[in-house]
Amino acid sequence: MAITALSVEELKKMTLQELQRLGKEIGLQRTTGLKKQELIARILEKKAQEEGLNFIRRF
Repeated sequence: MAITALSVEELKKMTLQELQRLGKEIGLQRTTGLKKQELIARILEKKAQEEGLNFIRRF
């Protein structure tokens, strides 16, 4: 699955297991033990890095 083709809304619709699988496919070192929202943030951060962009989290 190409990470560039996914939107935030599409990621939110995915199950935790699907997100964990995607995270492993794109090279995230840790995908288990994270809440769904945190895993989505890490996937988006990885996507931004691959595109040469900065990812800023707002809390």
